[in-house]
Formats: sequence, structure tokens, C-alpha cells
Amino acid sequence: KNTVEKTESLILKGNELLDIIRKTTYAASKDDLKPALTGVYIKVEEKKLTAVATDGHKLVKYEKNTKNNNKNDQGIIIPAKFLNILSQTVKEKDEIEINIDANHIQTKQKGFVFISRIIKENFPDFNSVIPEDNKIQATLLSKDIIGCVKRVSIFSNRTTKQIILTFGEGGAVVSAEDFETSTSGKEHLACEFTGEDITTSYNAKYLQQTIQHINEKEVKVFLNTPLSAAVIVPKEQKENEKLTTLLMPLRINT
Repeated sequence: KNTVEKTESLILKGNELLDIIRKTTYAASKDDLKPALTGVYIKVEEKKLTAVATDGHKLVKYEKNTKNNNKNDQGIIIPAKFLNILSQTVKEKDEIEINIDANHIQTKQKGFVFISRIIKENFPDFNSVIPEDNKIQATLLSKDIIGCVKRVSIFSNRTTKQIILTFGEGGAVVSAEDFETSTSGKEHLACEFTGEDITTSYNAKYLQQTIQHINEKEVKVFLNTPLSAAVIVPKEQKENEKLTTLLMPLRINT
């Protein structure tokens, strides 16, 4: 079957599509036992496109204002693998025509037509897990936190990759300890901070990935309790778009 019976179609510029792919696919799951999570959920509304990916540890929600004539209020789940393959053929200046029917998505651009199945599963209710009332916030330079996490995570447990972050008036302290090898490391990090002191813990790899994919000079981290998700966003949101990422904490083993 080489054609898709169009029920929806939209045109995206290459750079818009690449933006969606770069900002979301890294957060999709690689676990085939949870098919819905191996894709990126995309919902097209009249003036907005929303793309969401999550593997249960991290979640990214990317909203972009667009001029679509179509509404796709159901939302569809597109395999992340398909989007990653697609991204290798898309040029920033291309126009990509996207056609969607009940079971497939088809993309057309100069010289290429791609077809993929849609993942027919229910995507989790992501809006309900994004905390709204975070009272604690820190602003960090992305390159500082990435560098710091890289250095300190060498001392973390190989399996859990657990690092501990303590935020307070004096800034942030990033530390890691591996009880199996009796090694530990600690580094201080300057940051703007408001709220009560808090100590929380994350998988170092996921934290690093999240900040790298936000790909902005500074990030804001919103926290509430040591065991509730951290909301990490660019300090300055770009015009016409909004990026929200969530990172689930690890329990601190004491």
C-alpha cells in the first residue's frame, strides 16, 4: 500500500519538524513492552501543535503555535524510530507534507515518501503529571550543570547512576557516592535560588540528556518535594513555542 487515505494533512517546514524530533524523541521509551511510550504523541489543533514523549523517567512536552487548518483532536502516536530516520533526510528549508489516516502516517518531501504505522495505543495523561505549584526554583547555566554532572557521576553507582542535588541559598551541591566501591565526589555549583532548601536525587544520564536537549544557555528548575518530579524549562522560552520537561527523582538510599 503506497498511499494513505487522507483524513488529516498538514505542511511543516523542515526546521519545524526537526525541532520537534530533536526536542522529543530522546525521551521516548526503548521498551517494546510499553508500545505507547516508544512513540511521540502528536496533537494538531487549529493554532497549536503539541508533541509529547515519555519513558516514565523523563517527559518532554513541546507546544508550538502553527497555522493549521486541520484539527486532530484525538492525537496520534508516531514511532520515535520512524521520526529519527525521517530526521536524517529532512533539510531545514524543505516543506514536508504530512498525511495521516486511521492507521498510517505518510510524509512527502523532495524526492522522498515515507510511510509508517501509527501506534494504536492510549498515551498516558501527561497533563495530570506535570506539577503546577512548585514553590522552589533554581536558575542554572546549562554548560555548568552538564559539566558538573559529568564529573561527579563518575563516582556514582554504575547501575543506578544516582547523583544527589542539594539546593540552598549558597547555590547547589552535586554529589555522588558508590557504596560498593567506597568512592564519592562532590562539587559546588553557583545558581540563583528561591524557596526552602531541598535535597533530591536523579539519574545523572537522564539529567544530562534533558538539559542537553533543551539546548539553551540557561535553564530553570522547579521543585516541590524531594520525591515529586522536577520541571526543567529554558530560562527564556522562544517566541511561539513552549518547552516543558519533567524528570522523576530517585529515592535517596541512606
